[in-house]
Amino acid sequence: MGIKERISQVYGNMSKNEKKIADYCLSQPEEFKDLSVQELGRRTQTSPSAIIRFIKKLNYNKLNDMRFDILNFHNEETSNLQLPVSENDSCKSVCRIVADMLVSELKVQLSLLNYKQLDKIIPILRSAKRYYLFGLGTSGLAASSMEEKLIRIGKTVIFSVSPHLQLINSLNATEEDVAIFFSYSGKTPEILLCAEQTKKQHANSIAITCNTPSKLSKLVNYTIPLPNIKSESSEIRLGALISGQLMNYISSVLYICIAQDHFEQTKQQLVKTKKIIEQIKTEK
Repeated sequence: MGIKERISQVYGNMSKNEKKIADYCLSQPEEFKDLSVQELGRRTQTSPSAIIRFIKKLNYNKLNDMRFDILNFHNEETSNLQLPVSENDSCKSVCRIVADMLVSELKVQLSLLNYKQLDKIIPILRSAKRYYLFGLGTSGLAASSMEEKLIRIGKTVIFSVSPHLQLINSLNATEEDVAIFFSYSGKTPEILLCAEQTKKQHANSIAITCNTPSKLSKLVNYTIPLPNIKSESSEIRLGALISGQLMNYISSVLYICIAQDHFEQTKQQLVKTKKIIEQIKTEK
């Protein structure tokens, strides 16, 4: 497991000083790998003892052990051209930058998944009477995509792009239903209001959100964490684009796991869906 994956796994539980060190490590790997514990304490405005605790938290025995992974991380970042997109980049360069970011973050995403927790979530999803989906902006697109997938296999899904209607929908969720919240920040006011309401209604709830402490993660029964993406320096918000793709990845995993239940029945439903759509195309 590389340095980025190790940091992502525990970032949400780090202290303020540890996050300073982690951010410096990932943003300045070339400097980090060459500095002493004392100099790192000064550069990060923490202390040598804080650096040592950080090293131990990532399960390294000493700084030299961590330096090897930092060097690999630095070389990988350089070779993959994971840089903000500029106005002078060719279309080919943009294709590679975005693809490299997706591959890199998907690897981190896999390292964050708690499979024992997923084994608890999937039966809840399979037995749900209705699926209430919540999300705005980029997160709303991921919610909309999951809505379409679930409808295709005959599930009852309640979702609206309107934040006001989402709030009204949250009033109708019951303990027989499941509420799924898509919010990268976990701080969107409208989504928090919906989560507060579904909690009052005793609905089962799942949040797909960033791997950092947030009010949303405290309001739901289960949290599926996303990597902490720091790539907003570009005028083109690659971080938002990547987080949206990761949400689609998680929703696809959940959808497939739901579809595996009563598999033959699900296949028949998909065939019906395909046929009726083809009928519309033929009539045109």
